[in-house]
Amino acid sequence: MFDFLYTIDTFIERGGDVLIIIFIVAFAMWSVILDKLFYHFFVYKKKISLLKIQNKQLNKIFFLYTKNKIENGMNFIKISIMVAPLLGLLGTVTGMIEVFDTISILGNSDAKAMSSGISQATIPTMVGMSVALSGMIFKTYLEQSNKKKLRLLSEKLHIEFKGKRRK
Repeated sequence: MFDFLYTIDTFIERGGDVLIIIFIVAFAMWSVILDKLFYHFFVYKKKISLLKIQNKQLNKIFFLYTKNKIENGMNFIKISIMVAPLLGLLGTVTGMIEVFDTISILGNSDAKAMSSGISQATIPTMVGMSVALSGMIFKTYLEQSNKKKLRLLSEKLHIEFKGKRRK
């Protein structure tokens, strides 16, 4: 257990302070994604199984409530996906600044001294891209699932629903 924590601590130390910010963004993004997945697989199915067709006005209210619940948080996921690689790039820039500082102080002959700056330049980029890629996969799944669920719900409630079409 302590070896694992030591490894994480070493990884964060080698990646620099920007890595902590990327991890915070990733944690927040994945909290929203897991919440959306929980709603899709458990809450939504239970609500639909208990659904009874009421009058048209109540159906519309239920549909709008469900639509709001399904789509809530998607913009945050999209923003997190866009921000993560940019934070990785920020980590790259700060790492390269450290490399150039090392070169200016010690000269370019000490490769070992420059290696910490190089790892600080590459690790945040890798983590930022990994966060964005994993988020993109689940964002796409959730968007497709949202469209399908809303279309099927509108058909079941006899409500006209015009989903957003791609251009």
